[in-house]
Amino acid sequence: GGNNMAGVQAIFVKEPELWKSAINHAHALKVQTQAPGGQAMSRKNASRAMEKSLNYRVESLRQLVVSNALTEKEADAARVGLMLQKDDLALTLLGIYGLKSKGVLSREDFEQAKKHFMATCTNLT
Repeated sequence: GGNNMAGVQAIFVKEPELWKSAINHAHALKVQTQAPGGQAMSRKNASRAMEKSLNYRVESLRQLVVSNALTEKEADAARVGLMLQKDDLALTLLGIYGLKSKGVLSREDFEQAKKHFMATCTNLT
C-alpha cells in the first residue's frame, strides 16, 4: 500500500495544522515515555507535561470541528470528558474521519465511532 501514504500526505497538505499537531503529539508521547522512571519528574513538570498533553486534545477536538466531523455543540459537550480519558480519543476519531474521507471506512463506521466517542466523553456520572 504505497499509495495509502499519498492519501495520508494529502490530508496533511490540506490540513497543515493537523500535521503539526500530529508531530507534536508524537513527540510529546516520546518525551513522556523517555522520562527516566518518572520519579525524577517533579510535580510541577509533571503537571506542565499533562497540561501540554491535554492541550493537544483540545486542538484535536478543534480540528474535528474545523473538518466538520463534530459540531461546535458536540465538541463543547465532549471537551471535559475527553480530558479525563486515558487516551486522546479525539485524535483517534480524527484518524477515523480521515480514513472515512479517503473511502477506507464507511460513513456508518465513522458514525459508530463518533457515537462511541460522544457516549464515552459525555458520560461523566
